[in-house]
Amino acid sequence: MSPIEDSPAIDSRSSRDLGVVQALGDEALDCLDFSERMQGRHLRPCQEPYNEVLTFTVPIGFRTNDRRGGEDSTIRRVALIGPLVIVLTACEAQAPATAPSPRTTGAPSSEPIALKVAFIQDLAPEGALDRTLPAFQGAELAFTVASAREGTAFTIGIVAFDIDGSIETGREIAEEIAGDPSYVAAIAAPSLPEQQPIAEALDGMPFLSLSDRGAMLSEDGAWLRFVAPLRDLATRLGGLAESHRSARRGVCLAGTDELDPLVRYTRRSVSSDVHVTSAKGADDVTSARCGVVVWSGDGLGAAAIAVGLDADVRLIGGPGLRDGDFIEDAGASAEGALSVCSCADVSNSLDLAARRFIQTFQSENGTAPGPYALEAWDAARMIIAGVDAAGPSRGELASWLSGVTRFDGLADSYSWTDGELVSPSTFIRTYEVVGGRWVLVERPE
Repeated sequence: MSPIEDSPAIDSRSSRDLGVVQALGDEALDCLDFSERMQGRHLRPCQEPYNEVLTFTVPIGFRTNDRRGGEDSTIRRVALIGPLVIVLTACEAQAPATAPSPRTTGAPSSEPIALKVAFIQDLAPEGALDRTLPAFQGAELAFTVASAREGTAFTIGIVAFDIDGSIETGREIAEEIAGDPSYVAAIAAPSLPEQQPIAEALDGMPFLSLSDRGAMLSEDGAWLRFVAPLRDLATRLGGLAESHRSARRGVCLAGTDELDPLVRYTRRSVSSDVHVTSAKGADDVTSARCGVVVWSGDGLGAAAIAVGLDADVRLIGGPGLRDGDFIEDAGASAEGALSVCSCADVSNSLDLAARRFIQTFQSENGTAPGPYALEAWDAARMIIAGVDAAGPSRGELASWLSGVTRFDGLADSYSWTDGELVSPSTFIRTYEVVGGRWVLVERPE
């Protein structure tokens, strides 16, 4: 796919109300035809073959536990490049109901313009891939559907990058992305730390964040966060810990890293009259007489501590607790565990668009949508809506985004001020393990 220079819009649509955009989830998913499949992960168009190349980079030295064999395996950094094949009916998603006023120019060219969106993640922490993959899959699905629309003027591929635990590496990657005009936007993966240096290196490129980490000081309006900041998550976690501890029993903070900001913020949010201590394992919890354990690490580590806890001790945690390893490894000990997460779950929704999204996601990926898959879908759909309205120019997309104040997505209806969500606490959900699966027990107000 060849890079493109910044250019004026190539689509013509009527003017819309400034600042409000509706998602195209229902209309887009209505295009899908599940009757035919080919080898590979993707679908192909029912008319006119379409091929797109996506690159997914796996980090050097990322370690995964092979519990069946009792050994660790190491995945080398490789670029997996293959044809993207899609099976879609011939249909075209409708334009957003309301959007910032687009530019109007001539009719689209016969050859779609190939655009790219960067997906920036940090796979250095243990279990990080489990937390970022659902988001990558959600965004990838949105771009796949949009690229296969009949008569589309553009296609969008998503390319994953790993900063490998280094902010300096992240800055270098962002500079390379900014230097390639075929990239029109970037998405920050869940838990990506220190986003400010990366945003600065992107040099005004639209940057949509799924990470609760790091403060952002952006004045260009091209940065939007789709999840609640970590401080709000920790406040909810601290309140949950206090409400579930038994009388005269304390709160134990446990995790792989005592310097983790989620641990620090949670400690500060707990009332001063509650005894808070650190614990490295179940024995420490028993010795400290804690009624609640707040876990800040990944699901695998949480399972190890859960199996040793007394029956009257409640385990609660952040988004990492929802890793697939937790319920699988903890077994019956996982029952009753609580997780707070700024991530939606529509598995029990009766909404038609939600049901279609779940069906399509499962068909594509062989699993149900994980945490942040919906938010990633919404972020990707917002980029698509912007390119539809403003054209395939990075600068025009950034200007378009600066005029958006609300976006109706599949996970939620988002409203922003200075890039941050309005009332971010309302985006935080509480989930509980009931009958061996995560169930939503507390909805946003």
